[in-house]
Amino acid sequence: MKKCPKCGTNHDKNGKFCSRSCANSRVFSEETIKKKSESAKRSKKVMLANTNPEKLIKLFKAAKQQNKDGKTVWGGLHTPEVIDKIKKTKKNKTKEWLESLDRKNKVEYRKACQFRFSLNEYPEEFNFALVEEFGWYRAKNRGDNPYGVSRDHMYSIKEGFENDVDPYYISHPANCRLMRQIDNKKKDTTCSITLEVLLKRVLEWDEKYNKNK
Repeated sequence: MKKCPKCGTNHDKNGKFCSRSCANSRVFSEETIKKKSESAKRSKKVMLANTNPEKLIKLFKAAKQQNKDGKTVWGGLHTPEVIDKIKKTKKNKTKEWLESLDRKNKVEYRKACQFRFSLNEYPEEFNFALVEEFGWYRAKNRGDNPYGVSRDHMYSIKEGFENDVDPYYISHPANCRLMRQIDNKKKDTTCSITLEVLLKRVLEWDEKYNKNK
């Protein structure tokens, strides 16, 4: 555990501060501010933006295409190799967190059971026609599409928690289906498949896509 130098709260987050508000409340010396300013001015991205903003925009647009030619691009826009390294690091951190998870803690368990995969990885497995017809569900303050589509846990998080099921299975793509949010809400915490069916689906899915737990 670490102690936040701003408010004194004990925490185990990355960095010295316990929250963004505490971090943003730091008071830098004039010398530090000057160094940061000079460093920013010397960055290639800032220099290019000051001299040729149109060229910078083109670079960013090109980088959005996953930089297929393998060339290095400006800060924050990485080559495929760097992207793979970042993904691997995140995956390892997630694995460590799941291994240390307290399954008896309902909040932690629910968080661990959220879907973390991209639907685009498995285009043949999900009914995207439903999305084309109704769009994605959006809450009133986030786009307001109450009749849109959302992801459903076929074997519910509630049942998983009560039966001490490994979150790996609850958050697995094989436990996911697309359905309209109004139907998902009606379904609530009931299950549309049994645990036995879920385990079989996960096994078949992992064999099909060569996934390792």
